[in-house]
Amino acid sequence: MMIDEEWLDQSLRYEFPDGGRFVGLLGAGGSNIVIACIGVDGRPFAMRVSKEPFLLPCYLREVPNWIAPSPQYDVDRLNDKLKGALGDPMLLLLLYKEFIDIPIQNLYHAGVTELDTTTGETAEDTERLWFTMRTPLFRYRLAEACNDRDRTFREWAQKAATSLDRPRDDVSDRLAPTLIAENPLILWGGILSRGYFTDDELPLAAAAVQTCLTEQSRDRATLFINQAGTLLLALAEAGYSTGLAILGDELGLSEEPLVTQEVRTRRVHFLDAIGSAPTEWNDSPGSNPRRTRRPRKRLPGIE
Repeated sequence: MMIDEEWLDQSLRYEFPDGGRFVGLLGAGGSNIVIACIGVDGRPFAMRVSKEPFLLPCYLREVPNWIAPSPQYDVDRLNDKLKGALGDPMLLLLLYKEFIDIPIQNLYHAGVTELDTTTGETAEDTERLWFTMRTPLFRYRLAEACNDRDRTFREWAQKAATSLDRPRDDVSDRLAPTLIAENPLILWGGILSRGYFTDDELPLAAAAVQTCLTEQSRDRATLFINQAGTLLLALAEAGYSTGLAILGDELGLSEEPLVTQEVRTRRVHFLDAIGSAPTEWNDSPGSNPRRTRRPRKRLPGIE
């Protein structure tokens, strides 16, 4: 995925409650982007931000709440974009890459190359692991690892990728992992964990998902619900379940709450101030940015 510099330049232009404002993009390179800002004192400065969290916004062409003082997107337009993106595994990869990398790293550090014989502590654990490993998301990340610069990791991945294609008779394929990118529950659930849809907007997101499910056959809708339930358990173990759990609660998929009110409250936050000094963030959507102040420096060409 690439950073859309032209879209970012036009989109990152708004004022914050403290009086500072974004005035566009100065550039993107390496692992960072640089945002042009006007501080509360009226003087220009640059803000350097990690590039990784901006890959999803560039894909959707919608600004997430964690980098804005208020929603910058239209909810109906965002729902339409997500519906149009169903079936695209690359979007799901942007949403769940960190989660997918956990089993890859665990298997690598454990020295396990025979993925076709890998099991969990219980039959349910084995099914969840097998489901994860058979998704196009896992396969894509494993294929990338096959070309990694680290020779040891690369050689492990090449052996593991070969074993993944072997059939296995003792594990059910009832969850159809190859269809995960078509699942609206999993797509919107991931989006809810990435700074989109406030609590007030959540019913509109849930309604869009419900519409997508009703357009499916009963068997396909049941499959998607079962996929979401299996993925939710795996995400919960890894600490990434918030968005999908909140969506499940909104749709009434469980008799017991899947997420606490405290977690729901922490899910969405807005950037309400940028101050007056250059700022460097180590960003993580869903958490507050860490700021490091440096000496002010005037930047040419900022209107």
